[in-house]
Amino acid sequence: MKTSKLGLKLLTIAALASAAVVAYFVWQWQKRVSIETRYANTLAQLLRPRKDGDPNSADHVSLLRELNELIGLKSDGNSALRQKLRVEVSQNFTELFRSHSFDFNQGSNVELETTVLVNFPEYAEHLSASPQDNVWIMYQYSLALRNLDKKEPTIVHSAIPQDDGSLKYKGNPNDEKSPALMQKLNKGYGLHVEFLRKFPGELNKKYLLTSFCWYRDAIDNPLLAGHVFNYDETQVRAEELRCKDAGQSVQGSN
Repeated sequence: MKTSKLGLKLLTIAALASAAVVAYFVWQWQKRVSIETRYANTLAQLLRPRKDGDPNSADHVSLLRELNELIGLKSDGNSALRQKLRVEVSQNFTELFRSHSFDFNQGSNVELETTVLVNFPEYAEHLSASPQDNVWIMYQYSLALRNLDKKEPTIVHSAIPQDDGSLKYKGNPNDEKSPALMQKLNKGYGLHVEFLRKFPGELNKKYLLTSFCWYRDAIDNPLLAGHVFNYDETQVRAEELRCKDAGQSVQGSN
């Protein structure tokens, strides 16, 4: 009788232990599924082009912070996997910012790109290693600046850089949001210029000239161009002549 009761207890203990093990693995599986779902949703929200004033646009700063945390959870201490995920995400960002569907005429989109540039090191590292991608994104910026110049020539042509990094304008804009967009585009373009400066080589020198020609041609503001590229008046004029020699027009310099 005692042997039978002991056997029953052992079976009960074994059953409880098995149930605990199963419950643990189910919990681990549910946890992984939850992380995978949150990761996919967060990344999808970040990679969705947005429009200014869209009430459904989530805060990209918070989303980027959450994505960083989820990458850590998803990699679960595996440094190689963590780096792989971060590189993959940086490629996703690059493809997004290069695409024509990503509208740099929207200030919220410009904010997203500059936030990623400053806060996601792998994206910055990719642009450093792939200057072609960097300069292509600069081209997208220049198109947005050109569009803004067509709508707001007064503020674009009169923009004067201040010591605190802001811009001062003469006259009144047609759209009250335009000065803020000009500020964001100008800041973003300057950040990308610095990436071209950091790395020596003939290709980067070529891209630096090309990006100057795009910028100068888009805004028709030699003072601001000199500020963004850290050129004095003589250097600005010399670069303008190089633009002409390279067959790239510079507005107001003919």
